[in-house]
Amino acid sequence: MPLTEQRMPAEGHQASHLAEILALEPRLLESAKSLTGDAVQAQALVRETLMIARDPAYGAGEVVDPQVWIFRLLRQRFHVLGRDQERRRSRVGALAVPIAAIGA
Repeated sequence: MPLTEQRMPAEGHQASHLAEILALEPRLLESAKSLTGDAVQAQALVRETLMIARDPAYGAGEVVDPQVWIFRLLRQRFHVLGRDQERRRSRVGALAVPIAAIGA
C-alpha cells in the first residue's frame, strides 16, 4: 500500500501533521490562486481548506503524508465550491425566466 494511503492513529500524529499543514499555507495560497484565478477567492478557498484540516473529525491527524492530503483537499474543495456555484446560477436562471414572463 502506498504511504499516502496508509492510516495511523490520530492521537500521536495529529499535532505534528497540523503543524506541517499550516506551514504549507503559502504554497496552498499559490495553488489556490492558480485554480481560481482570483486572489480573494484563493484566500477564501485556503481558509475553508485549513478550517476543515483543523477539524479532528475530518481525519487530518490520520494521514501519513499531510502534504499530499492537504493539496488533495484543496482541489476537492475547489471543485465542490464550483459545483455549488453552478447550481446556484442555474436555480437563479430558472427562477428569472418565469418572473420575466409574468412581467411581459
